[in-house]
Amino acid sequence: MDSFFFEAKAFEEVLRRFLVNTLQYILNDKHSVAGQKYEEMASQSGAVNDEPWSPFLYRVRMKFIHNAAPWIAVDLSRSEEGAFDFLIMSENIKEFPVARPDSFLPAIRDMNQLWTCLQTVSQHIEDYLIDRISKL
Repeated sequence: MDSFFFEAKAFEEVLRRFLVNTLQYILNDKHSVAGQKYEEMASQSGAVNDEPWSPFLYRVRMKFIHNAAPWIAVDLSRSEEGAFDFLIMSENIKEFPVARPDSFLPAIRDMNQLWTCLQTVSQHIEDYLIDRISKL
């Protein structure tokens, strides 16, 4: 998981630099305008649960950097539906109902949602640049 979040953050940074540099050096947009365009596209590219994907990625990446090895449990809360997930925790939780929300690290479904958001922002960037460059 740590590798996934590390690489997801690296991918996001490359996407940002690619768009900003292309807008600046090929399309002559100002740096601030290019950065604003990236933020606009990123904000329209989905969320992980109810949190915008970019702050989620930053928060989770920082949590992994500053925590020791995670604890793992199986989430049985939706077992009647045939849905199971892993709970990744930053500490050994003994009573889940009273656990602090920040004791839990992202679930596998959160990683899937994040990847979908990154794919979406990547597609937005591609579509936008194709449109702008084709008008040169």
